[in-house]
Amino acid sequence: MQPRVPGRRYLFGVVGPTVAVAMFVALLVALPSPVAGMVSVVAFVTGTLFVFRLSLLLRDRTNMLAEVRAIHEENNRLVGELRNELLERKRDQDQLLSDTRLAAVGELAAGVAHEVNNPLTSVLGFAEILLEDLDHEDPRREDVQTIRDSALQARAVVRALRDFAGPGRPEMTPTDLPELIIRMTDLVRFPLTRAGVIIAESHAELPLITLDPQAIQQVIFNVLTNAMQAMPDGGTLRIESSIRGSAAVVTITDDGVGMDESVAAQAFVPFFSARRADGSSGLGLSASLGLVESHRGTIRLSSEQGVGTTVEISLPIASDRTRRDEPFRLVPA
Repeated sequence: MQPRVPGRRYLFGVVGPTVAVAMFVALLVALPSPVAGMVSVVAFVTGTLFVFRLSLLLRDRTNMLAEVRAIHEENNRLVGELRNELLERKRDQDQLLSDTRLAAVGELAAGVAHEVNNPLTSVLGFAEILLEDLDHEDPRREDVQTIRDSALQARAVVRALRDFAGPGRPEMTPTDLPELIIRMTDLVRFPLTRAGVIIAESHAELPLITLDPQAIQQVIFNVLTNAMQAMPDGGTLRIESSIRGSAAVVTITDDGVGMDESVAAQAFVPFFSARRADGSSGLGLSASLGLVESHRGTIRLSSEQGVGTTVEISLPIASDRTRRDEPFRLVPA
């Protein structure tokens, strides 16, 4: 930028007063002494009044600027509070819509589970009878097995529907959470190993936790199944249990295909699944959410496409927690 050339403001603001003072001094020198004295007194009084008036104007201007600054800061504060309130209301509205949808889906799921379970039981029963009556070489046996397997898959969906619709009152009992996790991991250890997945377990010293073992087993199994499906080409599955504050935390991390932000945001939405081709019902994590919340716990998911997924399950520990009689042995990775 080129330097600014002095303009009229500079000329009248600096040069003008200087010339006026010089002319006033010359006038005093030219006037007789008595007249010059009187003029000096008048000039002094006038200057004093002018300076006083100027100081008053400066004080008013300073006060006005302070008030304007205070009003500006107050406006910024009010705008910020309004923005936060709007964001909070939007979150509350989204949560209300989600809760309403979950309640409606829960009622529908309960009705579907009840109506479908009875005919499925009949189909499975007659399929088992036919398989007992058919020889192993009978060509119809494969068709009957397909009927039975399809009915079993449908029953699994019905069970997931029932768990999602109403997990029921948990049957709480003091439970060794790491041993429960190890037991559930053993159920999927063979297919994981066959798929080239390395399992790394790390369990801290935990007290006996009051929970519903069957419900938490279902949650762990659902998460492990999702992790196994996310690593078709192998990888590493890390399973950890620890204490964080007044809660026991189970962390399950895979380095599979992961999910983008839009898919991860719908992970707990009922009937949503990114693996429809694999026959997923989209109810595993939804049912797990209900089961964990029935324990007044939380379940969180974080994922990045191409990096992997982490699921964190937090369960409260009772204040009167009981220690094990013998220390828990860490499972080697």
